[in-house]
Amino acid sequence: MGRGLRNVVAALQVVAMVGGLIVALPVTAQAATFVVNRFDDVADANVGDGNCDVDAVTEDDQCTLRAAVQESEAIAGADSISVPAGTFRLTIPDTEGGPPNPANGDLDISQPVSISGASAATTLIDGGNRTLLGTSNPCSDLASPLNDRLFEIESGGTANLSDLALLGGDPGIA
Repeated sequence: MGRGLRNVVAALQVVAMVGGLIVALPVTAQAATFVVNRFDDVADANVGDGNCDVDAVTEDDQCTLRAAVQESEAIAGADSISVPAGTFRLTIPDTEGGPPNPANGDLDISQPVSISGASAATTLIDGGNRTLLGTSNPCSDLASPLNDRLFEIESGGTANLSDLALLGGDPGIA
């Protein structure tokens, strides 16, 4: 083999080694931001696709608070969820009673997330569980209150909640 050909082969080997190193580098998780634009309580249509969308048929993302939490949980990294002014009622009860399922019951958090509202006076997350002061009589305007806490922060999870108010969670749920 001639000297010129050996140099070309050596150069190709270096390129192949460097190319292999580039491919082997880990990909850093990018934080995602989800913007809630619906007030109802609906689960995400395709959890893990990176799109907060409860209705894959309708054009543009239809993002509920529950769907935003589901998508945040499905992708790696510390994400943020922006919640506009309004009342966000959690109405899907936990019907399974087993391990955490973010599609129903409370909103399960197992990794870092920041959830921010417009202001504590105007952004409310409501589970509908309220009693008349000093009694055990239910006082809910929801036909079916959640009967669960609002958030369940699991091992490894952190939630930074700001500029919103929490109302009507059931603190008696263990």
